[in-house]
Amino acid sequence: MGAGITVDVNTRALQEGFNSLLKRGQNLQPLMFDIGEYLVAETDDRFDEERAPDGTAWEQSRRAKEEGGKTLTKSTKLRKSITHIDSKNSVLYGAKGDYVAIHQFGGTIKAKGGGHLKFGFGSGDSKGFASVKQVTIPARPFLGVTPDDMDEIKQMTADYLTESLK
Repeated sequence: MGAGITVDVNTRALQEGFNSLLKRGQNLQPLMFDIGEYLVAETDDRFDEERAPDGTAWEQSRRAKEEGGKTLTKSTKLRKSITHIDSKNSVLYGAKGDYVAIHQFGGTIKAKGGGHLKFGFGSGDSKGFASVKQVTIPARPFLGVTPDDMDEIKQMTADYLTESLK
């Protein structure tokens, strides 16, 4: 007659792991929240460094040159407006305000109706005012996702999904 061995493979633990992974993947909102928080923190760091996501230095503003401050940080309004909105499968990250696009992309601001733009500059004895028909704002990108950010997001995603397998 002969001999034989029967091997039974118990796939229950494997099936439970896959089911847990599928369930975790149906609602990624906790992950999206963490990614949003990470991107906001990275953008905040760029304000300290005065650098674009690609690493290039921002052109220093006239005010920062004259007062010895930092570009885009005097009132902190722009910096504090950076936020994110997360959902179960995506995250929207950006900044709020009418002035965001002009700083991110640059552009020319023209006075309405042929008038003049008026603004103050300097401080103390050197305080002055300017009246011009237009002003050109250089692009100072602060929003963006760097290759290092993408690596971190990939790692965060892998960690989030594999947590269900533990």
